[in-house]
Amino acid sequence: MYCSKCGAHVSGGTVSADIDREFADEDANDAEAYFKRGFAYNDQGDYDRAIAEYDHAIADFTQAIRLDPNDAMPYALRGFVYKAKGNLIQANQDFAEAKRLGLCME
Repeated sequence: MYCSKCGAHVSGGTVSADIDREFADEDANDAEAYFKRGFAYNDQGDYDRAIAEYDHAIADFTQAIRLDPNDAMPYALRGFVYKAKGNLIQANQDFAEAKRLGLCME
């Protein structure tokens, strides 16, 4: 079965293949890849590793925002990572900025 949340193949409620191999084709500099890996680790219960991947994703989305502060998508995606980490204040700030920049957040 395919997990639409993280993009991994799921079997019996766990990620069926080693997560590092599952996402080996993802670009190491791609913030979305880190985000997907973080969710996959979280699904397996490896919360410490999930948080580390989330931190990488936040750093990558922050760099994307520095490079193009008028692009709403990195704000929204960083907001989802903050939300996954339980940082709702930062998440809501990023969601608000994404919406202000024209991204439909409905």
